Amino acid sequence: MAQRGFRYEPAPAQTETDSDEGCPAQFGIETLDPPSNAVPPSALPSERPRGEAFTQALYGDPKQRISARNKVIRVSRPATGCLAEAQTRLLGPGGRQRDLTLRLQLDQGERDALQALARDPAYRRVTARWRTCVQQAGVKAQDPQSLAAGLSPDQPLTAQPAARVDVNCKQSTGYLRQAYGRLAAMQERWLNAHRETENAWKVLREREADAAAQVLDIR
Repeated sequence: MAQRGFRYEPAPAQTETDSDEGCPAQFGIETLDPPSNAVPPSALPSERPRGEAFTQALYGDPKQRISARNKVIRVSRPATGCLAEAQTRLLGPGGRQRDLTLRLQLDQGERDALQALARDPAYRRVTARWRTCVQQAGVKAQDPQSLAAGLSPDQPLTAQPAARVDVNCKQSTGYLRQAYGRLAAMQERWLNAHRETENAWKVLREREADAAAQVLDIR
């Protein structure tokens, strides 16, 4: 960017707490207690608009893009520009396309694992036990996800009886331990059937880490 007459200041990296905040759990509510380090949500500053020339220098020709897709979604990225050049330096020639393709393959793997989980007998049994528990407490819900979706976002969880019933029943049935355990098993099964994807991802990430280390050493 400097060679093209621009100064680029990236947004601050998100902390782990920032990235987790507001992210719903896979199986609905897990606790009624707010995080001990909870702070009001705030958007991180991003690179401010600097005009068409700046945008083209950063992202390149908008007509030139790389893309990949899985069974559900298609994603594209700029093929040229300073951002693409920087990523190519880290990932190597053709690495950006491989990276995007692998990300979409892993996304499909997560989707496939969730579909397999919905058919898994052990998961269905623990969900049935949870459903019986909440129904006995006067709450009607097919699963924790639908219960969580029906809660009011404008009220604290502690003020909503259904949320308390949900958490209590998850504790009494061991729901979260078993549900996450079965999800992990479905994910592992998918990875075992797609070792080439897992291995290619690891190789690319190692290449990226080595290239980044060289850049830092140069500086």
